Amino acid sequence: MDSENDLLIEVVSPEDVDTSSLVTKSSLNPALWENIDGKWVLKEKAKSVFDKVIRFFESQMQVRNEPIEFDTVILTGSNAGYNWYEGSDIDLHFRVLYSSIDDDIELVDDILWRESTIFSLKYKLKYAGFDIECNIEDSAEEHNPSQARYDLIKGSWENEPKENDVSIDFDVIKEKCAKIMNMIDEANTKEELSLIKNKLRKYRESGINKDGEYSESNLVYKVLRRNGTLVALNDKIEEKQREKIFK
Repeated sequence: MDSENDLLIEVVSPEDVDTSSLVTKSSLNPALWENIDGKWVLKEKAKSVFDKVIRFFESQMQVRNEPIEFDTVILTGSNAGYNWYEGSDIDLHFRVLYSSIDDDIELVDDILWRESTIFSLKYKLKYAGFDIECNIEDSAEEHNPSQARYDLIKGSWENEPKENDVSIDFDVIKEKCAKIMNMIDEANTKEELSLIKNKLRKYRESGINKDGEYSESNLVYKVLRRNGTLVALNDKIEEKQREKIFK
């Protein structure tokens, strides 16, 4: 006979998934950008804040007790394009050649991802109400030219955002989100949950690198972040960790 807890498990259907935040805007985020003679220019106040964030982040990042020398810092993601919304992160990507740190690129990626994640969780930086998320990426990686990228060090666009009609298959996005949400609900161990988390991160990164900001995997990730699923995933991992410790 099913237990009471089993009967209370709610299966998420695609129709339950809200994708309204994926609808594109007619302009870039006015909290960061201003349009001067048809060109999107970063506001001076935003530039001043980001300069301080960059210096602070760089002061905190070390590998083997040595500071990391970053090549440049890129503002990318929703807040560099037309698909921003009120809950979008401000994504700052610090570029460094991974092979200059160690030949084991996967190891370097794991270490730097962990360090940057700890930094973001510890300091919870914001600008104009938007969370600032600092990530580290390999400068050897190539990026899809459709992905908007603004070089904060040079003060110029690496890839300018394009305002166009983006074709999004909302039914596919909803279906994939529902499947992942149900996988998280059904996972019972810290190992299973951590595996889902790592796969989601790599799923998103590969999609962005291949198809840009509007890749299917990136849109799925955005919906999961915006509807609280990723926060719930982290909470569940921590809960399972506590259960292990106090068992």
